[in-house]
Parts: sequence; C-alpha cells; structure tokens
Amino acid sequence: MGTGFNQEQNPAVTENMIKVWLFAQPAYWQGLSIDVPLRNCVSLSNNLIDGKVQSILVGGATVPEVLKRRDKWVCEFYDEYDCGDDDKLFSTGDGIYSLQSGGWWAKIHGVKCWVGD
Repeated sequence: MGTGFNQEQNPAVTENMIKVWLFAQPAYWQGLSIDVPLRNCVSLSNNLIDGKVQSILVGGATVPEVLKRRDKWVCEFYDEYDCGDDDKLFSTGDGIYSLQSGGWWAKIHGVKCWVGD
C-alpha cells in the first residue's frame, strides 16, 4: 500500500511535526493523514472523518513504518475540539487498531502531539 505522497518531500516525522493517519474503517484503508505541529491542538471540526475514526497510526502510513520509528513522539486524542485536559481519551506513540472495542470510535474530535523524554 502506498502512502500517497513522497516521504522525502513530506516526511511523516520531523522535529516540529508528526503525521497522524486516521481511518474510518477498522482496517487500515479509507482514511486520511493530518499534520500535527508540536504541542498544537488539531481540531477535526471541518473534516469528514470527525466522529468516525476507528483506527489510528502515528508517524507512518503503514504498520511497518510505525514500528520502524525510534523517535519519542506521543499523541493524545480528545473528545472535544479544543483538546481540553478533562476530556482526554488516551495517549499513544504508535497507534490503535479498533477504537470501537474500547467504546471510543465516535469520540475523536481533536489531537495534540509532543516529543516525550
């Protein structure tokens, strides 16, 4: 499966940004990627996938790409558009396959990422 863009011109992980792939199906297809700047909340309010996310990959378009990463980026996913602390759903540095199994699949509305220690 291709990533849909040239990784050298548009890398998945940089010092100040990480790409997060959001998928509307449990399998890793029918999705999109968003650029999440360091420590900035990205709202899904104007996005067709808002409230429909079922699977997530952080820092790679495929599972093997994510598993090869050696950085310390971590992302938090929120049940509100402004990434408020009270409604934080979960944190992950790599991804999650089926949000529905945890009852979270209809709740992803915002994402914020940072580089851990």
